[in-house]
Amino acid sequence: MADDPDFSDLLVAKDEAVHELSDLLERLAPIEPHDWESLERWYDMARNTIEACFASITIKNYFVDNSGFRFSFHIRRGRKFLRANKKRAEGIIKRMIQGVESQSSDSTTVDHPSIFSNQIFIVHGHDNAAREAVARVVSKLGLIPIILHEQPNRGATIIEKFERHSDVGFAIILLTPDDEGRAKGEEKLSERARQNVILEMGYFVGKLGRERVMVLLKGDIEIPSDVIGVMYEPLDDGGAWRFKLGKELQAAGYDVDLNKL
Repeated sequence: MADDPDFSDLLVAKDEAVHELSDLLERLAPIEPHDWESLERWYDMARNTIEACFASITIKNYFVDNSGFRFSFHIRRGRKFLRANKKRAEGIIKRMIQGVESQSSDSTTVDHPSIFSNQIFIVHGHDNAAREAVARVVSKLGLIPIILHEQPNRGATIIEKFERHSDVGFAIILLTPDDEGRAKGEEKLSERARQNVILEMGYFVGKLGRERVMVLLKGDIEIPSDVIGVMYEPLDDGGAWRFKLGKELQAAGYDVDLNKL
């Protein structure tokens, strides 16, 4: 392994960098070596987090070059190989934490928004395929998808965990036909999203404003009548929603390159 780089080029406060790097370790720990999808998503998240914490590209390259994940994902190496890479990645993140902790508290060198501005919360129901497709697009755009059940519990209740991870700059709501319901007196059942999805959509509209919430619809689903002005976009099989999402992120102030999609 190459010599450790200079960890003093922080874009965020020292404590925040330590918190974000420690969170990466917690997310990596439960992932099994055979779970390619989760490992790749973690790898993308780690690169984005490191890029948001440090001003120097040298530190991101330090992680990419020494973890070995990029090479193993490319050629689909076996579980034993990935287990070794997972252990190396854990070691690298721990060295980065030690490097940051050794810096003085005033080592932040660049005035930069909070790292949470790069985090995009994904509210979802039971459609795992739709959730993963959206998370992959967010990662490709260089942002960090936040999926609640993937975050560490740390002894918190569901609502406490939700509040802890809701400090984001944009939310994507997936309205997928997971439930059925009807108004009293009617006979026909309508396809509906899960109640928790509707609740969380209202939460983010109130917290972030309508311009920072985008709703992706799947199928002939019932739309809440009292949420006017929120962006609705069909989750079409052709993938046009990906570019609509990218444009909405740009309009919200995110510097994303649609050519990556």
